[in-house]
Amino acid sequence: MYCSSLTKLVIPKTMMNIGQYAFLSCFNLAEVYCKSKTPPTIDDYTFANVDTYIPVYVPAGSVAAYKAAAYWNEFTNIQPIPSNDIASGTCGDNLTWRLTEEYELVIEGTGDMYDYEQDSAPWYEYCHMINKVALPDGMLSIGNWAFGDCSSLTSITIPESVTSIGEHAFSDCSGLTALTIPEGVTSIEGWAFLHCTSLTSITIPANVINIGYGVLMGCNGLVSVIVEVGNPVYDSRYNCNAIIETSSNTLVDGCSITVIPNDITSIGNRAFCYCDFATISIPESVTKIEDCAFGCSSLTSITIPEGVTSIGSEAFYRCGSLASITIPESVTSIGESAFYNCRSLTAINIPEGVTSIGDYAFRSCSSLTSITCKALTPPAISSSTFSGVDKSIPVYVPVGSVEAYKAANYWKEFTNIQSLGNEYTLTVSATGYASLYLDYATEIPDDVKVYIATSVEGDRLMMTQVTGVLPAETGVIVRAKAGTYTFVESEDTPASVEGNLLTGTATDTYITAESGYAYYVLDKPEGKEVGMYKAKLTDGQFLNNANRAYLALDLGNLGIFDDEVDTEEEGGQLSNGLRFHFGGTTAIDNVEFTNDNFENVIYDLQGRRVEKPTKPGIYIVNGQKVMVR
Repeated sequence: MYCSSLTKLVIPKTMMNIGQYAFLSCFNLAEVYCKSKTPPTIDDYTFANVDTYIPVYVPAGSVAAYKAAAYWNEFTNIQPIPSNDIASGTCGDNLTWRLTEEYELVIEGTGDMYDYEQDSAPWYEYCHMINKVALPDGMLSIGNWAFGDCSSLTSITIPESVTSIGEHAFSDCSGLTALTIPEGVTSIEGWAFLHCTSLTSITIPANVINIGYGVLMGCNGLVSVIVEVGNPVYDSRYNCNAIIETSSNTLVDGCSITVIPNDITSIGNRAFCYCDFATISIPESVTKIEDCAFGCSSLTSITIPEGVTSIGSEAFYRCGSLASITIPESVTSIGESAFYNCRSLTAINIPEGVTSIGDYAFRSCSSLTSITCKALTPPAISSSTFSGVDKSIPVYVPVGSVEAYKAANYWKEFTNIQSLGNEYTLTVSATGYASLYLDYATEIPDDVKVYIATSVEGDRLMMTQVTGVLPAETGVIVRAKAGTYTFVESEDTPASVEGNLLTGTATDTYITAESGYAYYVLDKPEGKEVGMYKAKLTDGQFLNNANRAYLALDLGNLGIFDDEVDTEEEGGQLSNGLRFHFGGTTAIDNVEFTNDNFENVIYDLQGRRVEKPTKPGIYIVNGQKVMVR
């Protein structure tokens, strides 16, 4: 060719053969750059009529080869290609670095690499273009943030001389698919491989005795996590695909395919943060969930075992898909930001033993429609604990604790605090009496006495006190000073009291009088003492108000018949008004008869003499009232 105007020739490194007459008579050619390490094949006419004194630049290690190669050896000024590195500098007391025009980062020398802050490594401005890193034998450490954000880096070979890998050393190296940690490494600092999303496997050598927090955090491509046998500090027992601290049975680092072993006692700090799974099984052996243990955007549900006593700060932070969670009764504290931004949670149930809930614990849980807190005393919270939560949603708290929550700091911001169980406020009038019927068991308030009716003797209604817990569906007469008293639902559910003549209704109910029965309600007619008086019937009915007791007497059991009952005036066989006669208490558990041929005189409440009692109830034994259970 006759390129008389050509002054500089660059031959690519892939060129293996240059044809005859290719640069014939290029008279003005002043320099040649041939990047091929092996001299391309030429003949005696390839550079015919070209000045052989011009410089020919070739790869540094190939100068001798070109000087010996046929026809190349006719050039008298063959020399190494001048360095065209993009940038260079020092990265340790005895380490230098340079970035080639092919974006290979070459580190040379010996000793420790400097530690850097985020974005401050000297080659950081080129980090997204670095596709290869060459490290020298004799290098002792990889510094903090050394290769952070080198997203184009696909593989790296760490020299055997390296003993430590610094914090965030390979953070966000999202293209890194292969990594071999040499046997000499003893320490891997926190977040060393954060968000290496393309990394599929990692093996921790037997000599590693220190692993920082979150080393594998966000490595969602991992399908194999192995700790070499013989490691004195860590293991990966039962092929669990996790790193476990052996002495404490703490799971230090997991991945999306981890199966938590049944002997693990603690889920460590950031163990599963950013892992990509929808659910995971936590074994009953776990007693502690540490800070930031989870933070999995795909997690939809999780059951925390009964043995867990504490949930650390940010334990479920950013679990935006978490729609349900079970917090066990064993938990006593919920850490700061524990469920921050769990925006899919619709309800939470805080156990009875919780005494404190940290700042931001449920911040931005914007889908919450209800909160249940079983703690009798409002747990300590702050203004930020429920920030971003609708304060008009119902907050259910234990019976008897509503007012405490309404007065407690920051709880009082909720406008719909309700009782978790039932409670009933009873007003006792100046007479000192009230009737009561509830369809759930309740604690009997202090300074209140309640009685069942056990029999009728003339115009007297014989009463027996009930103590402790009032059974459900038990009509009673209440005696107390005038005032209001709260009957709180009890967790105890005692059996119904036997032999009670009082009944009642939980709602306003019209009672239809049945033939053979007489009906009485609590009253105090003018000029008479308080007692039970015949209910006034209208069309054979009377209205019994909600949660009030009334007396329904089976006249046949009393030996009285309809035509013998004086319903207009007192003095008949059954009085229109029955006075209270307060006797014993139901606190007597039982009566034991040790002699089958006893001579005790026993009557039931209908006045009939009986043999040894065969079923529970109230009996008159030698003139004294006893209860047999």
